[in-house]
Amino acid sequence: PLQEENAAVVNEHWKFGSDSTQAMIVDLIRTQPSSGLWVSGQLVSWAVSYSYGAIGMLFTLPSHRGKRYARHVVQHLAGRV
Repeated sequence: PLQEENAAVVNEHWKFGSDSTQAMIVDLIRTQPSSGLWVSGQLVSWAVSYSYGAIGMLFTLPSHRGKRYARHVVQHLAGRV
């Protein structure tokens, strides 16, 4: 699962991310299931779930696309929602 310190990266890459959304992302990470994939200690793919069960904010860094990382993240998270 994601940790609070990952909220800045999630917010930076979320298409709706802004200064005012980071606190919301921290709250989601604290209270809802989330999933991330790290390569050599770097978070490269992630998703969070909302209180109503939807999965969102799915993102994989461009340099790591095409490796099915998002698929693994979603499969892991779907098993926790």
